[in-house]
Amino acid sequence: MPYHFEFDSNHRILLIVVSGEYTDEEQLSINTDIRRHATALQPIAGIGDMSAITACLVTPASIQIAARESSPYEVGVKRFLVAPGDHVFGMSRMYQMTAKENSRTSMRIVRTRDEALEELGVSDASFEPVGQESVSAR
Repeated sequence: MPYHFEFDSNHRILLIVVSGEYTDEEQLSINTDIRRHATALQPIAGIGDMSAITACLVTPASIQIAARESSPYEVGVKRFLVAPGDHVFGMSRMYQMTAKENSRTSMRIVRTRDEALEELGVSDASFEPVGQESVSAR
């Protein structure tokens, strides 16, 4: 599963675009990569767009482990997971419910990136790639 990062510097939104096969390995490592970019860029919102996932092979155990980690974002950063497909949406809800128990209440699951941007009040987002950082399956 390759994923890469983009940033809208005008609105300070960090975008993570996930594609391909989504596995336990990626689920357990993505927060570390998000944390690195969130620390450097100081976003006020983060969007994880999972629209291009072709196969969700993540186990519920991995979802719960990742959700119990400390948030890769500072307190108060609005977070969105874009999950158009039912299976990914369900796994995202599991993550959200487990993370909420860990006091991450600012996360929303939406079906489209436009829904997330609308909730942020952004109609003119302009995302640019973040450096050369593109992470793919190891």
